[in-house]
Amino acid sequence: MIGMLRPRVITGVIAAALVLWIVVAGGLAFVALVGIAVLLITVELQGLMRLGRIPASLPVMVAGSLGFVVLESLNVHSGSIDYAIVLFLVMLAGHLLGGKMDGALVHPAAVFAGSLYAGMPLSQFIRIRNAVPDSVGLGIVMMVLVSVWACDIAAYFVGSTWGRHKLCPVVSPAKSVEGAVAGLISAVLLPLAVNFVSARFGLWYVFDPLRLAAFGLVIGLVAQIGDLIESMFKRSVNAKDSGNILPGHGGLLDRCDSLIAASAVAHLAAVVFLV
Repeated sequence: MIGMLRPRVITGVIAAALVLWIVVAGGLAFVALVGIAVLLITVELQGLMRLGRIPASLPVMVAGSLGFVVLESLNVHSGSIDYAIVLFLVMLAGHLLGGKMDGALVHPAAVFAGSLYAGMPLSQFIRIRNAVPDSVGLGIVMMVLVSVWACDIAAYFVGSTWGRHKLCPVVSPAKSVEGAVAGLISAVLLPLAVNFVSARFGLWYVFDPLRLAAFGLVIGLVAQIGDLIESMFKRSVNAKDSGNILPGHGGLLDRCDSLIAASAVAHLAAVVFLV
């Protein structure tokens, strides 16, 4: 067990340290981090679609998903919806010009959904990180990361050790109710602890504890739903992992599934609960 966990822990610590350093640095480095993550996730998602025999052009999906990153890096927040609408029409037109009538109701929609899933949620981190004042955006991104990571780690270790009741056996037999509860609790408590440390040392914006607890609860809940969604994707095509880029973890999509879902609601949750 320890031998199996070692590469997982080492990879996780190195990746987390690198991500946190870039998040604090912000600017183009952070935009590049999000862009690279979106690119790799799109590649892995297209690979799963290929296993499911869904025709999906990788260049089209990459261009579609990275478009959201470009828009947010230019602070064109309102343009994401317009871009998504145009993107969908372009994909429908592409299928039409390809002359293949088979799958006309399914394939363009699947490619569009893949581009949307891989690109739009994570690009919101750029929007949040670029918030004014800067310390607020930095604080929100940090709290999302801390909440999601705490949820994932607690759910994994508690579930594998004490899990007895299956959470969603059809999609993911290994996940348990006990792990899910531990994940939710950790998603609330660890951000509160980090917030306390930030207040003591003036690291970034300090949030109201009760509001932060509500925020962490929402993020933790949505993060676990995101984990199950990606498990559903993999099970539908009989794949164990989305890739093998991260030793002990599988693919980047396997590690970012919770974060994708959390980032989709992070801005709205921050507006409602934090600022």
